[in-house]
Amino acid sequence: MKRALVLFLGIALFSGCVSQQLKSESTQDTPMSGITVGAFVGYPDWYANEALQSFPKTEFWGRALVGAELFLPISTQAHQVGQMHVVRFGLALRVDNYSLRLTENAIVEYGVLRITSVTPAFKVRWEPRGGSLGYHIEGGWGWAITSFSRGTEIKALDAIDGSYRSVSTEDSLLFTIGGGLDFYVDKNVSVSLDVRIVALTVWSDWDIDGVTVLEIDVMDASNIQVCVGLNLRF
Repeated sequence: MKRALVLFLGIALFSGCVSQQLKSESTQDTPMSGITVGAFVGYPDWYANEALQSFPKTEFWGRALVGAELFLPISTQAHQVGQMHVVRFGLALRVDNYSLRLTENAIVEYGVLRITSVTPAFKVRWEPRGGSLGYHIEGGWGWAITSFSRGTEIKALDAIDGSYRSVSTEDSLLFTIGGGLDFYVDKNVSVSLDVRIVALTVWSDWDIDGVTVLEIDVMDASNIQVCVGLNLRF
């Protein structure tokens, strides 16, 4: 999966470079305001060694990601950078929702970790003048609201011994850094391709009839997100 993502990103970056070299005939006059709203979909690819700390055969498998972002420039005036781009500095507020399926040996399913994250980030955008290709980088700290839904293996164990197993999670701090390309189809409309690295550790309690299993307490939900978005700037 990771090799496929690297290949996909390499093709996208190569296509972007070719597009820039061709210097599209369309002229992109940068608006006075750089306020932008956008929506995106993507896939979170888990990259840590162990989903559950001290359980080396446990893994997370990503499910579809959806989200939205608001970008507010620090100044309405963009700064000229060379002949092809202007640069804007600003703050982005991103909200997204996705799930990670917890398995062991890629077969046994314990349940699904659900994550809704709210992330303010510092963002730098290079917007095109006289072309169609821009790009951006960003980084920030956010907050992940988490919950866990029990899977087939936990329910089967309950049925075998008559106990009740529950899993609760705590909301957690996260760190993210990333960047991407912006393909402008119009001076105010762009399609974006983003890659973000998210570092996220979730504390959890695994209980059997109310008694906590002390050996299981940390989930490493760190992931790499690949997203495609549609953006409208004003």
